[in-house]
Parts: sequence; C-alpha cells; structure tokens
Amino acid sequence: MSTCAPVPVVVTGIACRLPGGITTPRGFWEFMMGGRDAVAPIPAQRWKEMVALLAEEDRPSKPWHAGTIEIDAFDHAFFGISAEEEAASASSVARCTRARRSGLVSARTIDV
Repeated sequence: MSTCAPVPVVVTGIACRLPGGITTPRGFWEFMMGGRDAVAPIPAQRWKEMVALLAEEDRPSKPWHAGTIEIDAFDHAFFGISAEEEAASASSVARCTRARRSGLVSARTIDV
C-alpha cells in the first residue's frame, strides 16, 4: 500500500443559497446577526406540485411552513444549458451550479 504526502488546500471562495433569500456569505451573516427567521409557508406553486404527488387522504389542508429557497431563478443560458435540458434536470443541479459560480465570483476568478 502506498501513501501520499499531505497536500495543503486553500479555500479561496465561498457561496451559499439558503432560505430567506440568502445568496451570499455576507447576506447569511447579516441574516443571523439580525435574528431573522426564514421559516415561512411553502410557496403556492411548489405546494400545489408537492401535494399533487400525495394520495388524497394524505393531503394536508394548508401549506406547511419550511425554509425554502427560490428554485425558479436559474439562468440556464448563462451556463449554456437549453431551456428543455434545464426543465428536465433536477432543481438541485441548478442550485449547485449557481452556488459554484458564486464561489468562483467570490474568489474573483471569473468576471461577472
């Protein structure tokens, strides 16, 4: 079995997408320092799509409260993704792609 020497790693950028409209580390800090709460009713369209997947007897009468993030603001053209491909991909892919870009911008490695 071979071993490798440890290699130092430096984090040069940071990004986030959090409930409450938080899209930057500074926004997260300000949110926390302000003692705010990001729990709110699940957005109407998302709730409608979610309860449609449940059996009739399992459907709650009103939306739950949760910490949700905006998933409809993905700029597919910026990333060279067609509208059809974006619609077919998981929303988590879009969130991760936006967060990676924000991390690079934070590191000042790409122009915005």
